Amino acid sequence: MLTFYFSLMDTEGQRSRFEKIYRENAVLEAVKNLPVHYRDVFLLKYSLGLTNGEIGELLGLTVSGVKQRVARGKELLRAELTEAGFGIP
Repeated sequence: MLTFYFSLMDTEGQRSRFEKIYRENAVLEAVKNLPVHYRDVFLLKYSLGLTNGEIGELLGLTVSGVKQRVARGKELLRAELTEAGFGIP
C-alpha cells in the first residue's frame, strides 16, 4: 500500500514527510493501545514533561513504581511497533 502512495509523490522530500507522518501515527496508535495504567504514566512523562516524582504524586505511586510503568510501557510500545513493521532499537 505504501508503494502506491510513494508512486504518487514527486520528490524525495514528499516521501520523507509522508514516512515521518506515517511513523508518528503508528506511535500514537501504539500509545492509545497501551493499558491505561501504562498509557497515563507515559503521556504524563512524554507529553507533559512531568518528572517521575510529579507523576508519582499525581497517581499515588512511588518513583520506583513510575519508572517500572514507564519501562513496561516502552517494552509494550516497542513490541507493537516491531510487529507493525517498524524497526525499533
